[in-house]
Amino acid sequence: MSDLLDLADKTEVEANTRVAKVLLDSFPDMKMRILPHILKDKKPNPEYEINGLVADRKGIESENGVSSGFSKGIKQSCRIIVLDLDVHMSGQPLRDKILSKNLSFRYADFKNDTIVGCYVIYHGKSVLIDKSHFSAKDRWGNQELIRKELKKIAE
Repeated sequence: MSDLLDLADKTEVEANTRVAKVLLDSFPDMKMRILPHILKDKKPNPEYEINGLVADRKGIESENGVSSGFSKGIKQSCRIIVLDLDVHMSGQPLRDKILSKNLSFRYADFKNDTIVGCYVIYHGKSVLIDKSHFSAKDRWGNQELIRKELKKIAE
């Protein structure tokens, strides 16, 4: 991983490395690499390749930043979104009810396979939200499935 750090975005090396370590600690079978920093059309490329899929880290400022994070990641052709809550929210309690609601609004992204996974990083721990969290027949049920997963890192 260290040879790729030379090519990574210098302003984000520390955060990208921190998140990579958290993900690998939480998911030891994960295959991950930090991508070199390349500007294309004056926009930076995604930070990671996770299990062969393009992924980007989004340091959202609140639980209400999910939509923006997903939209930006999708524009970068990402299949995986990494929500890094430790950047701006580490000193705050996780409002898992609000976050689960906002993640449940991304149902269509998971259903049509635009997004196959969303890793949520909080207090140095991570969980994966994927299509299985959208198996309930109603939005409330999906929110509860997501919230149950988020509680693993909220405490």
